[in-house]
Amino acid sequence: MDIWYTQGYNSRVYLLFALPLALGIESFVENLDIKLNTPVVYTCVSERINGYLPAGIEVFDHRVPVRKHSEIEAARYLFDVRGGSDYIGALINAYNTLENLDGVIMEKPGKKRNQSIDIKKQIRHTKYTTIEDGILIDAMLDSGSQSYLNPHLLFRWLTKSAEGEPRSYRIIRTGVYVSNGENFE
Repeated sequence: MDIWYTQGYNSRVYLLFALPLALGIESFVENLDIKLNTPVVYTCVSERINGYLPAGIEVFDHRVPVRKHSEIEAARYLFDVRGGSDYIGALINAYNTLENLDGVIMEKPGKKRNQSIDIKKQIRHTKYTTIEDGILIDAMLDSGSQSYLNPHLLFRWLTKSAEGEPRSYRIIRTGVYVSNGENFE
């Protein structure tokens, strides 16, 4: 594909990731804008990109952008936490405590200094489901330019409150949304 490059002395490929992932977070929903110099047969874009991606990473769908990245306001994450029954019980207690608190102050790392934030204000809603050897927590978090909660901060508070470490966990982004609750496209 004939990808467009920025103009100037240090030209670069035009790639724009909407809501880039924090390290260690998986995603079922990634949005990447690319700009092309010449038109391509639209139906074969995913196949052409997949030919160059490493094993385990695959483009399943592609679309012409409908919205601007600045319209993103929220993202949904699935926390898949595995551990013994005692630990999962403690994690459920931590979750219930979080639901009943008016505020939860955490230190958010910054480039120049850390900042104290109330993560409770940035949690739109959560629910959990127990599974055989763990718990699934579904959380909708602020993810816009004005308010953003890194899912690692929420997970850190839960595990610290549960006073232990899980046997294993995954954090997976499952959706990106605009202000009216519609999917970002």
